Amino acid sequence: NKVVVADIVEPGYNYRLSISRGEVELLQVPILVGAVARFPVSNRLAAYIGADVGVVFTRLQLGSLQLDCYNDEEYGTSNTGDDSGTDWAFAYQAKLGLEYLLDKNLVLGLGYQFLGTTDQEWHIYRDNLRTDAIYTHSVSVRLDLNF
Repeated sequence: NKVVVADIVEPGYNYRLSISRGEVELLQVPILVGAVARFPVSNRLAAYIGADVGVVFTRLQLGSLQLDCYNDEEYGTSNTGDDSGTDWAFAYQAKLGLEYLLDKNLVLGLGYQFLGTTDQEWHIYRDNLRTDAIYTHSVSVRLDLNF
């Protein structure tokens, strides 16, 4: 499978750039502060909603990519080595979920989190690689032991 990363259109040129082999790893470490409001539904069940703001540290690692550049008449390929870059960006998060009290020290939770970041930029392969905002959706199940 090929991942198309760019369409290059200039007068007389119409090329498509894709990645056909290699590894791409994106690591995000959010550092956030926020607030959570809990609303009891019954003696054992509570709903919660919250919001956080802060920053996210991002590391983009590209490993041994094979880049293919082609159009209807020509085809070319190039291999790259490993490279990585890091960036910091503004981040925000919204979360909501349910918590069920199994006993006085044990809580079962089900939650949804949405994490968003502003545009990011990494210096990779002697050039700047830019992205628009990055959005991450996650669902979590947790077991809290309170003591």
